[in-house]
Amino acid sequence: MTRTLKTLIVDDEPLARAALRKLLANEPDIDVVGEAADGIAGLEAIRRLRPDLVFLDVQMPAASGLQVLERLGPAVLPVVIFVTAFDRYAVSAFDAQALDYLLKPLTPSRFRAAVTRARAEITRTESLERHARMLAVIRSLSGETGGAPAPTPTRPSLDRLAVRVGDRIRWVPTPTIDWIEARRNQARLHVGADIFPVRRTMGQLEETLDRQQFVRVHRTAIANRARILEVVHEGHGEYRLVLTDGTRLKLGRTYRHRLLPNDPTQ
Repeated sequence: MTRTLKTLIVDDEPLARAALRKLLANEPDIDVVGEAADGIAGLEAIRRLRPDLVFLDVQMPAASGLQVLERLGPAVLPVVIFVTAFDRYAVSAFDAQALDYLLKPLTPSRFRAAVTRARAEITRTESLERHARMLAVIRSLSGETGGAPAPTPTRPSLDRLAVRVGDRIRWVPTPTIDWIEARRNQARLHVGADIFPVRRTMGQLEETLDRQQFVRVHRTAIANRARILEVVHEGHGEYRLVLTDGTRLKLGRTYRHRLLPNDPTQ
């Protein structure tokens, strides 16, 4: 008789959780017992539900996926499939310890391969061994190698964002974004004449977008550097950005040094 695998999804992106649920619905031996939208809730859910398998986002608010695992002891450590949008540095650490991962956007073939591998891992590997391998990854990514410090990884950056358009999901390449506006509890991507809402904070976007390409110019605005046509001094130490499409954005005092390191009014 096939064993049913209790499975937990931990990801701060609703679209990513929905995509995983849809893929898991096709696996007859998978029972999704819960979801969590941040690291702290994920940690509590793992301790409470004791799942066999966890799909764990690497970067989340409150606590990252790696911080979640660091706080778990070997007795409660499930098999983990990491889910990440960033393949520039973390993937090499996962590979080194034979831990599996999925890159966003998820593909059915790669998903099936990861689940097949997880099934074998659950039946073959002791929790204590998995715990040691997880700690090796955490130390590798944090530079705690015990010898010479590990090289600082290149800061990951998003190259596209998922947005919902009606009943469809569209991927917006980040270079096509003109600017990003904070609006209540979400951000809005301005892409030409189109506006796409995304459920991310400005802080999250600022942290994950390429800083060579995007710059925070105000508490409520992030601009694509390639779209900045000019900076206009409006008097009394006030500046406004003019974008190539004519959009005018206030340059906040807190962020002014990022564009005007030698501001003569300061």
